[in-house]
Amino acid sequence: AAEIDLSKAFGHGMGYVALSRVRSLDGLRLLGMNPDSFRMHGAVSSFDKNLRKSSEMALRALDKYKDSALVDKHRVVRVQLGGQENAEEIEIDTTALNPKVSTLEVTLGLLIDGKSPIEIALIRSLTLGTIITHLEEAKEKGIPIDIRAYLPKATLLKRILKALKASKNALKPAYIELAENGKKIDYETIRLVRLSLDK
Repeated sequence: AAEIDLSKAFGHGMGYVALSRVRSLDGLRLLGMNPDSFRMHGAVSSFDKNLRKSSEMALRALDKYKDSALVDKHRVVRVQLGGQENAEEIEIDTTALNPKVSTLEVTLGLLIDGKSPIEIALIRSLTLGTIITHLEEAKEKGIPIDIRAYLPKATLLKRILKALKASKNALKPAYIELAENGKKIDYETIRLVRLSLDK
């Protein structure tokens, strides 16, 4: 069972992310709606469109080859680039091909590229909570992050800041205080606002 209030969603796609975590529709209650919560962000839509177009072009390019001709072409290119002819002689150094990049670095790279936390969650197929955990980890390590553009509107922001101040930045007491004052706000939004505070 889950209760989700999407009327408070402040970013594109937040409704999709919230509902994608529900395992069953049994007991699901939508307490409010916000059209933006299901609207795809323009950057995500554009990325998807370009990816589909590139995939179609690649398929058309490959269609002109028969399977055997494609295998032969692959072999020729491999040899021309100094690769091995015999598959048994091939040793792949995966560390050279795939340098280890931490999940935090991937998240920060997307944030630097102008992606919002919700877009990063969608791109990486992670929860918004996980992305915010990455951002909290970055702040803890002293890595500067700028999330001002992704904070809720001024009136709501002011209420959350007041609740955080009263709770000494503790999430649950801030959540409870906001709920008692008629503002049921999800933990992720409160965490995002808390991230904007100086240590």
